[in-house]
Amino acid sequence: MFLPTMEVPAKFKRDYKRVLTASVSYGLVDGLLFIPMALYAYTLSGSLPMVGFILSLPFLAIFIMSFVWGAIADKIGSYKWPIVVGNFITGILFFPMSYLPIYGLFMLRAVQVFFYSANVLGVAMVTEMLPENKGEGTASVSLWTSVGWLVGGIFSGIVYFYGGMPILFPLCGLLSFVTGSVLIPMGRLDKPEAVISIKDTFKLTNGRTIGLMLLIIGLTYIANRAVFSVFPVYLEKIHLLNPIQIGLLSSTAGIMGAIVVVAIGRHVDRSGRRPMFIFAVFSYLAIWLVLLFTDNIIFVILVWMVPSWSFMSISATAMISDLTSTKERGRGIGAFNSALNLGQFIGAVISGLVAGWFSGLLPSWLNVHTFKGVWLFAVLLLILPFLLAFGVPETLKTKLGKAKYAPVAGSARHQEEE
Repeated sequence: MFLPTMEVPAKFKRDYKRVLTASVSYGLVDGLLFIPMALYAYTLSGSLPMVGFILSLPFLAIFIMSFVWGAIADKIGSYKWPIVVGNFITGILFFPMSYLPIYGLFMLRAVQVFFYSANVLGVAMVTEMLPENKGEGTASVSLWTSVGWLVGGIFSGIVYFYGGMPILFPLCGLLSFVTGSVLIPMGRLDKPEAVISIKDTFKLTNGRTIGLMLLIIGLTYIANRAVFSVFPVYLEKIHLLNPIQIGLLSSTAGIMGAIVVVAIGRHVDRSGRRPMFIFAVFSYLAIWLVLLFTDNIIFVILVWMVPSWSFMSISATAMISDLTSTKERGRGIGAFNSALNLGQFIGAVISGLVAGWFSGLLPSWLNVHTFKGVWLFAVLLLILPFLLAFGVPETLKTKLGKAKYAPVAGSARHQEEE
């Protein structure tokens, strides 16, 4: 139930395993950095707005480059080389980080993620290998990324507590080299080079529906990143947890995601993408609502375990893959990641600011502290994307009925019906 069961075409089996291996090392880097970066920034600056601002820089770079990497992949007809080159440059830039002052460190981090963002193409690569099982294929990448993130999250607090950033940054650099290296032996996918003029770069088939999805995703992650940016500091200041305990608590989301992610992918392949997409937005809204009303550590742990990211990423990726042709899928997946990271950039920038603004609106019986202003902001903002999500049509054709959209020319569904 919890492991992928779809049949991978024989010609792709080795390359598929290489992508999953790269996903593990990619997840390890993300997991190792998630908690220490926030704590390190707060220790050096002592300011929540400064933490949010510093942590926002990478998301701005990813917002810009996700679509650019997708366009490059479409143009050259290859997903592999942008990922390989991006990870090698990423790895090199990790090594001087522990010797830089705070502003130099995070400016270098912002430059670094211009290249690190090439990893978003891994999912697009798998949807090309598994055109009839996009949801489960995406889930497989998510599963192994979650495993890496889980292990990284568990050990992040330990490494930070005992070794600090001089150990953690080089470790992330070595893992980035691993991510790029395992993909070098891959063969070439049957991906045609796209002839793209500058004026057509931003034109996608079914662009209006994709645009609505991008708006929903962007708004959702403004709210979510506002919470994520201050959450480690909240655990440290309100619940008096140390970095090791924070790392263990944060890893619970990775544990649950690893358990259910393949079942989610299988579900969206067989029962439709739209219900899961709507539920993803609702789940975030419900989680932040619970945090608004209680600081009980048991409830905090329970809601943090909900794998909302898996709900969102798998359903949205499958829908965008349905709505794009092979020649434009890199740009479609890149646009998804750009919208997500623009939301995360804005959310991180304003997280420390809204903490003060919105906490003043709360009644005293809620045991108000600064962080609850962020929770309130997230709840109020998520109402809009939740309502907009009902306007997104189903994109999967099933035996229960037809999707609103005909298969996109050049897609696997189109070829099958011809």
